[in-house]
Amino acid sequence: MKESLYAAADIGATGIKMAAAVYDGRKLRIVDTYSEPNLPKVKDGHEFADTGHMLKTIRDGLGWLGENGRFVSLGIDTYGNGYGILDAEGKLIQEPYHYRDRRIDGIMDQVHRCFTDWQLYEQMGNYPVKTRALFHLYRDVLDCSPNIMRGERFLPLSSLLEYLITGQASVERTIASVLYLLE
Repeated sequence: MKESLYAAADIGATGIKMAAAVYDGRKLRIVDTYSEPNLPKVKDGHEFADTGHMLKTIRDGLGWLGENGRFVSLGIDTYGNGYGILDAEGKLIQEPYHYRDRRIDGIMDQVHRCFTDWQLYEQMGNYPVKTRALFHLYRDVLDCSPNIMRGERFLPLSSLLEYLITGQASVERTIASVLYLLE
């Protein structure tokens, strides 16, 4: 069997790590790695995910890692919290808030006016953590943000990056679960 080259990008809150791996039909072996810092952008006192930097790092990493061949696929993993909202034309309305942005401070007190942690757990299958997308979305609703007013499509950060690279929008089931947005 001909060897196949695969790439993976792990986008964390403060760093981006990439790896290239070769699969020979029996075994997958990592052949190279690439990394860059990943810091949020600050604007008007809020922290935002820098999707432009993330995309550039992924492209640079693919170029650097792919010197020995063409990749069969690319997998992107993010820290499981951020998201972007697209408008009717498929354009990103605003840069995603960084999951650590302080706009969600106190959000759990507001959520607890409607639901207990146990009720949230029963509905979502995960223990409630304020940094997850559900609570950021709730903040968007409370603030009547442009995301809510003009939004047509929700994409978790990993799916958003894939969309910005490929033009294809989809959401993987486990990331929807981590974000507390799976029925």
